[in-house]
Amino acid sequence: MAEIRSPLLLNPLPPSHRLEEKASIPRLQLRAWPSKHVGEKRADDPRVRASKNSSSQAIRDELGKVAAAWGKMQSTRARDAVYIYLEAVRDLVRDWERRGRADRKARRALRARGLKAPKHPEPYAAVIACTSTADPKTKSKWSRAVRYFNSKPPKHESLKSFFKRNGGVNGCAALFTRRLGRGSKYTQ
Repeated sequence: MAEIRSPLLLNPLPPSHRLEEKASIPRLQLRAWPSKHVGEKRADDPRVRASKNSSSQAIRDELGKVAAAWGKMQSTRARDAVYIYLEAVRDLVRDWERRGRADRKARRALRARGLKAPKHPEPYAAVIACTSTADPKTKSKWSRAVRYFNSKPPKHESLKSFFKRNGGVNGCAALFTRRLGRGSKYTQ
């Protein structure tokens, strides 16, 4: 038998010279330390490029679902169509937060769309910026409204009914600014 050494890394042994062990069964030997390049990933390695591409593709797929909700909202003239889009934004960011990756995913989403990505982006604003063509003031208002909904999550109330109960998108955005946002620039 081969002598066991620590840590456990398995390598094939050359065939043994003893008569009773001349069988063609491959033997394993334990090596003390791995090569210094074992854990390194090289930029020219196709597996690294594939993982970067698959990550970017996953972000595009996730944003595509929200963009589809944006397209659905744009195709209708219904008054409450914005809630379909904001619900999709909230669901995506909630999924990112559940996995503990909201900041990282928001940064990647902004970069994938060619937008400037701050170190700690606000995930709702990032998703809205990446998926809608609304003007900047509207995007900011939507982001504040959804953040207000997220800060006071009702037990079993939909986003639409919560917004309607609190004055719509404009009312929720104003409540966010008043209660949770930064103070007025004139009162500081």
